[in-house]
Amino acid sequence: MRRLIDAFLQSLLTDVSSLLCRYYYDGDMISKVHGKRFVYKFVCDLRQLIGYSAAELNRLVTEAEEKALAGQRINKRRRRR
Repeated sequence: MRRLIDAFLQSLLTDVSSLLCRYYYDGDMISKVHGKRFVYKFVCDLRQLIGYSAAELNRLVTEAEEKALAGQRINKRRRRR
């Protein structure tokens, strides 16, 4: 009986999460993938929305991560002295 309850609750949680996601993004940022259950894809134009394309965002994040790692290495060296 416990397995049935757990399966039901998991199914309910998935349904509610899917519904909340659709309402949160208001239908103009995501769309349902035809033929797939609980699968959505982002359809918004990132350049129009935030001013950067996906490739540009990836490059900016990579550069920021590299700077942060370089700063950590410098701080570790200073502490050792």
